[in-house]
Amino acid sequence: MAECWLGVYLPQLLLQYQAWQLQTISAETATFTSVYAGLPPLALYDAAFKQLHAVSPQAATMGVKPGMSQATAQALLPELRLLPLAQMDIAALQHWLCQWNYDFSARIWPPLLWPEAITPTAPSAIHWPTETLVLEMGSMLRLFGSQWRFLDSYCQRCRQFGLHYSLALARYPLHAALLARGWKAPILTANSVKPTATPRPACYRQLAAPEGLLSDKPQTKNQAYEQQETASAVPVITQLPPQLPLQSLPLAEKTRQRLLAMGIRDWQQLQSLPRPELGKRFGQSLLTSLLQLEGRLTYARMAYQLPPQFQLKRLLPHDVSYIQGLLFPLAPMFSQLATYLRARQLAVQQLQLRLYFRDSSLSPMTLTIVYPLGEFRQPELLQLCRLQLERLTLPQPVTELVLVADHFIAQQRQHPPLSKATHQQQPLPELLARLQARLGNQQVRQLCYQVSPLPELASHSRPIQQWPPQTATLPAPTAALRPLWLLATPQPLPNTDIEIVKGPERITSPWFASDFPARDYYLARHRQGGYCWVFRCQGQLLLHGWMS
Repeated sequence: MAECWLGVYLPQLLLQYQAWQLQTISAETATFTSVYAGLPPLALYDAAFKQLHAVSPQAATMGVKPGMSQATAQALLPELRLLPLAQMDIAALQHWLCQWNYDFSARIWPPLLWPEAITPTAPSAIHWPTETLVLEMGSMLRLFGSQWRFLDSYCQRCRQFGLHYSLALARYPLHAALLARGWKAPILTANSVKPTATPRPACYRQLAAPEGLLSDKPQTKNQAYEQQETASAVPVITQLPPQLPLQSLPLAEKTRQRLLAMGIRDWQQLQSLPRPELGKRFGQSLLTSLLQLEGRLTYARMAYQLPPQFQLKRLLPHDVSYIQGLLFPLAPMFSQLATYLRARQLAVQQLQLRLYFRDSSLSPMTLTIVYPLGEFRQPELLQLCRLQLERLTLPQPVTELVLVADHFIAQQRQHPPLSKATHQQQPLPELLARLQARLGNQQVRQLCYQVSPLPELASHSRPIQQWPPQTATLPAPTAALRPLWLLATPQPLPNTDIEIVKGPERITSPWFASDFPARDYYLARHRQGGYCWVFRCQGQLLLHGWMS
């Protein structure tokens, strides 16, 4: 398919992001009917201008409007919850939005939250539409199968976060961004594609066939899919509508006012004016803007790139004094980490969690969360973190969390077993990871063999760093019976407690190790019924190991 861009307009993006953070902190689920559902009326407060920057729909229905002073808004709506605009982390918002959009496209232009020129150093007067994200869609249709499936999947993801949005398709990125902001063109809004639990084939049978596609011949399932997708296809806009108001064009405010004073009201009138005269009156910047609006001149915006290190900061709305209370804000943070790992096809082996306390004079607590086998799924990330946090005690209430991850390995996907008997058992890598999180990495070890005639040096243990573990070359088997586990220190044993079954076998130290005296080993039966491995050294009998 030819180049096609999807414009996504997210009205009041700053406030929606704040509301989503409050939702994920107060609830375990990450799916909402609306990002404002269940929350009190919200408003972003700009302390610099001492007025409201944005208000939620609940507050708007009660008469609270952007630009209203704080005192007037609180007098009108006492339960209004004010969120300071100065504490907004713009970079974190853009990372969160672009990272989950990476599932749909690799060419993403992040949204701007204030009027800003596309290329500040270039002679262009175009200001990119605010709160509008643009992603390239044409090259992804082969992966999704069709335009309808792409848009349906994208709308489901937006509804999962409870976002309010509108979409538009265009050949050029700037056209998609402009049309997504509400111009009466073929666009998709949050209400135009409603969620349904009806199975897909039954849903297609319920929809009437569009005019011109009706046929008396029986249709196959694939033909019904194609007809429905063709009927639901959104046309790709190749040029701006002639009736597009001048106020909707991304021009400098001074230039717009001068054009309105000349009687120019829409895009068609502006486009029909002679270019030499426009250049004389308004300069080269307006001519460059017209070329960009016509799609004849490209832009210099940088596409979003995933950072090499993941870092996320979360300011808690209230102090948390217990470890269990930290799991609610940590759940969405690990969800964002899982999205980042999925986009980069990596797994995290180690991350740092910093806890900032109410008392600013107290140094923050830095916890190193270890995933020895690597992990990239949100439930497992949170579960292993919880197991390691349960061993801690908070000295002060926590006010802020910072999550940093920079130790990555390639993802190792575990395929489900074919046997039904083993399918119900817990996978061994997950069991090992949970044991390491609960007991510590040094406490869960694997047995390794090495070539040495000395029993103490013939085997050793080491922490498990990967799964499956590396296969080591085993020494040549001997005819003598040896126990699998040895005692850490040989224990004295009376002669009356054992009955010699086989032996002796003399083991002496090599010429380069003179501190190991000669020992005569025996296989013996203990009076309590077990078989043991004993040796006699300098006239004393000692117990060195037990047979399995």
